[in-house]
This record gives sequence, structure tokens and C-alpha cells, in this order.
Amino acid sequence: MDGILPIDKPRDMSSRKLCSEVKRLLNARKVGSSGTLDPHASGLMLLCINNATKLISVLQRLDKEYIALARFHTDVTQAQLSEVLEAFKGEIVQLPPKRSSVARKPRKRCIYELRLLEFSPREAKLYVKCEAGTYVRKLIHEIGTRLGGAHLQELRRTAIGYFKIEDAVSFEEFVKSENREGFLLPMEECVKHLKRVTLKWGSVRGALKGAPIFRPGILECEAPPEKGEVVAVFTPSNDLIALGKWVGGNVALMIDRVIRPEYKPNKKRWEKRVHGGSLS
Repeated sequence: MDGILPIDKPRDMSSRKLCSEVKRLLNARKVGSSGTLDPHASGLMLLCINNATKLISVLQRLDKEYIALARFHTDVTQAQLSEVLEAFKGEIVQLPPKRSSVARKPRKRCIYELRLLEFSPREAKLYVKCEAGTYVRKLIHEIGTRLGGAHLQELRRTAIGYFKIEDAVSFEEFVKSENREGFLLPMEECVKHLKRVTLKWGSVRGALKGAPIFRPGILECEAPPEKGEVVAVFTPSNDLIALGKWVGGNVALMIDRVIRPEYKPNKKRWEKRVHGGSLS
């Protein structure tokens, strides 16, 4: 049982508690998340189950979208707020908060969109689309420094890359379901944003052992990757087996992480499909 669970985390539950409950309910070996949420925040989390935990690194890089409710410490006008919001679009520099899992050094992050959805002199609802690793609570505080002070009242994550909150299961529904595994997405859904490299069957066994892949061992490749680019490595039967880094020379591909070490190719079934005319 491997896969990705898009789940709507309720307010007042920690991300760790959510992972623990899902692990227990699925009787899974491992459960990890592609990005946590504060206990008081709600919204989309991607939980990686068993072998899918090896894909966390590529999911962490996806952009995020939020609905944030900012509370101002003094009355502000809509014109004042709009002017300040414009100043925070594009590249910004943030210092991670003291309670953070990363080094407390200034780092650049990009705010792709920052729109006003609702306004009153003391509150504003904002839509934020930002680069992975952006601290929205910190962003609201920094906006507030130009308006007499502000803090984050509520936060809801609505999207992680191409995964949307509308496609997530609520925690309550997940708990009540008698078919919880039915909510899992296949691991192949996690790598749609990566370029795809399909190996020939003769190279699959070596790839599962982490061996480098020579150019003759590649069946097909999407638009040529850049040197050093992370790619998704597939078998001819469309099974994701590894992540790799494109080299581009005679040694075309270095295997970076094997996703399914126990994979057993069903080569005969694939050949039957090919000869049957359903696969070119």
C-alpha cells in the first residue's frame, strides 16, 4: 500500500497528530507530510504513505496557495492596504521564525500573487500564492509593520502545486470511511511536474539497484532535461520506480532515489499489450 493522501487538516490539530492518526487508521509502516501546518491553521496537506515518503523532497518544492485573515492593530484604509500589498509582490527576503526547523538565515522567496478578497478597517482576507518555504504568518506581520501592526488571525491552505483542496478528503470523512485506501492517489500523481524518462526493460533491474543508466538503455525521454535536473524514472509499463538526475552524456542518468526497491516487472503483460496494439 503506497500512495499520496490529500487530506483537509482541521483546525486545532497538529500536523504530527494528523500523521499519527492516519498511520494508525491505515496500519501503515510510514507516513510523512510534504509540508506541515500550524495547529491553528487548516487546509490541504499531502501525506505520503510507505514508499511514497521517498517523494517528499519533490513535493516540498511545489508552490503553495493560502487564504489568510489578517487582523490590523489600528484602522487602515483599503487604499493604504492595496499600496502595501503591491510592495510585497515578487521577490522578498524573510528571516525564518525562531521556532523553525530550518537555519535562521535571511532567504529569498517569491510572492506570485497577493490579492485582497474582503476588507474592513480592522480585518482583511487575502489570497496568497507563494514559493515553497514562505512563512505566511511572517508575511502578514511584515505587511503590518507598514500599517501600524497586524497579525495572522486565520490561515487555510487551498493548494499545493496542482493538488487542490477541493480534491482532498476531510479528516472526519476519512475516519468514518470503510475504504480508507480508496482515498490514496498513486505515486505517479506526485511527479507530473517532473520530466519523464522511460527505461528499456534491460535497464530496469540495474536502476532498481541504483546503477547509472547509459543512453542506449533509455526507451524514451520527454523534452531534453537540463543537466542536473531531477527526473521521474518509469518502466515501459508506466510504473514509477525511481528519481534520477540527468547527466546528458553517454551516462545519461544517475539514479538518485529508488522508489520501489521491491518492484517486480510484469514484462509479459506489457508485451501482450504492445502486440495487442493498445500501446505504441
